[in-house]
Amino acid sequence: MAKIFQYYFNPSKKTKKDRPFFDCFYLTPKNSQEKRLGHLLFLAEFYPPFPEAQSLFSDLKQIIECNFYKKNNSTTESAVKTTLEKVNSFLSKKLNKEESAPLDSLNLGLLAFNKENHLYVTKIGKIKILLLSEEQAFSIDQNLSSYPTLERPFPNIAEGTARKRDLVLITSPLVFENLLHLRLVEKLTLLQSPKQIKQGFQEKKDVLKQIFGCCLIVFITKKSRPIKQGNPFLSMPLTAENQQRLKHLLSVLVLFILLFLGYLLFKR
Repeated sequence: MAKIFQYYFNPSKKTKKDRPFFDCFYLTPKNSQEKRLGHLLFLAEFYPPFPEAQSLFSDLKQIIECNFYKKNNSTTESAVKTTLEKVNSFLSKKLNKEESAPLDSLNLGLLAFNKENHLYVTKIGKIKILLLSEEQAFSIDQNLSSYPTLERPFPNIAEGTARKRDLVLITSPLVFENLLHLRLVEKLTLLQSPKQIKQGFQEKKDVLKQIFGCCLIVFITKKSRPIKQGNPFLSMPLTAENQQRLKHLLSVLVLFILLFLGYLLFKR
């Protein structure tokens, strides 16, 4: 189905004041019900760092672990939405406290995918999420809102489908900048196996060990259903507000049609 790689870059010679807080983890299914929901990856960078950084990350990790594989989640989409609702509720309460970190210090990214290679992504801040497919790199987070709020830190999610041998890269900002500078993103689009991915990072280890950050890579090993060419990702709202707005517009449209039909009948 997929192979997941996890990389940390943490130079020991740098002073603490130069260090952003960063960490990442991923969840893998352990039974048939969890396999239906798929995998989840989460990456965080807090910069400038703040005293509660480690505690905040641990709380977010616990919330995600407790909610993604809940038994009442029937699909990956419902699992992602349920999880993000809990995360948003927690973050909203946390960020509204005066002593907490400001929203612009948070860089968070979440990726979930299932056995059909259908992916769901969302982020806050400068986390980069790329789909590397057929020698091309797509920024699959480009359709996500750039304006999170204290009420809803993760405002929406994007979804799409990956192909066999595609790579999905989720990375902290500084790591992404260096991967571009080293042309490693370009090289990753050409790689065809997990072994080659390891070799690609090994070749650049002397440079990468000088930077701070982390990244997660998903290498798709299973063929998916045929999809259209081009960037296959679309954004969809996470809130119920847009759905309510759509219902209102539809109601107005139906009312207009009924009034128009009534006018035609009485005109006769």
